[in-house]
Amino acid sequence: MNSRALHWYIAFSFLLLIALATVFVYRVQQVRSDNYAGASRDFRGISGELAAYWAQSEPADEPPVLDVRLRNDPRIQVVSVYSYRDGLDYLWSREASYLGSGTGEGTAIPSIRYNELTQVQFTRGFTDSGGGSRIVTAVYTVLDGYAIFPVLRDTLIAILVFILIAIVIAVFQTMSQKQAAQKQTAQKNASFPVGAGSGTTERFPSPDEVPSDRNGMISPESGLSHESLLARRLTLELERSAFNEQDFSVAILEFTHGRRYDSMYRRVAETLLDFITFEDLCFEFGDERIVVLFPNSGLRETLTTIERFQRHVWQERVGWDCPDVDMYAGLSSRNGRLVDGSRLLHETDAALHHSYDVPGHIMGFEPDPQKYREFLLSE
Repeated sequence: MNSRALHWYIAFSFLLLIALATVFVYRVQQVRSDNYAGASRDFRGISGELAAYWAQSEPADEPPVLDVRLRNDPRIQVVSVYSYRDGLDYLWSREASYLGSGTGEGTAIPSIRYNELTQVQFTRGFTDSGGGSRIVTAVYTVLDGYAIFPVLRDTLIAILVFILIAIVIAVFQTMSQKQAAQKQTAQKNASFPVGAGSGTTERFPSPDEVPSDRNGMISPESGLSHESLLARRLTLELERSAFNEQDFSVAILEFTHGRRYDSMYRRVAETLLDFITFEDLCFEFGDERIVVLFPNSGLRETLTTIERFQRHVWQERVGWDCPDVDMYAGLSSRNGRLVDGSRLLHETDAALHHSYDVPGHIMGFEPDPQKYREFLLSE
């Protein structure tokens, strides 16, 4: 997944989580509202029965079958009947934790503790047979684990489905990129014209021409890798970067003095190897040029490295036979594209030619992946 697709995926995931959270809160609120309405209806029935009980001239010792009804309804937590004249007339509580200290003592108003998020308290006043005022108070649970579980289950299922779809897309994209990279290797062009300073055409070698022994990989004259190895190494690095979704850059360096294998060319190559340290990433190229590969490096990072090397050359050239030697550089990068080595070298070579006309003598070609895809579709 390239960086642009990753940014879109992160943004979409963030919006999806916000949407799921919003739906979750809405559904929980809806469950609470529905349970509140049911509890309100039930309280009207209980308070009506209690009002009818105390409206009798000679009520029984206890409200009729009220305790049984309360025990069988898990929503009801507390029910109390209070009289300003006589104090607490009736109290039923599912747990002692609902009752505050001093409840039931004297004529004090009963203190009831409850959770205002998951529970609700109802209160109703009525007049008894003696003309006195009484107050019925009840606490109901309107939101518990049983009510929340279906909402939470549906939300988790939606998240798991999204994660599963993301995994399938990531696996499919990785397989597609790997197949595209393999197809690119199978269809790569063995030769591509790239200017080499003198206007000649360079040819990439066939696999049979590539030296097989380690000693044959490094030129004894310059210490750089042979130009004949460049095509193969470039193809392998592009395949690896595409498979790992990493960037990859190439630079072509050209110096104002020195041709292949003369003393100045060797001096420049030695300076480059001291700076880069990896000889298998530096290749002879044409009569006057050097190609440097930068795995897992974007264009801007590579540009910074080349600028540092240019300043290093300026410092080192003081002791050379040609103290006015200077360097030109052209750069290009994969930048999320499935591009072959020939195309990348062509872009780098074009950037090098533009570097002749800029003050810093360094030019980078920054490709646009979208325009590159449109270019491929137009062919």
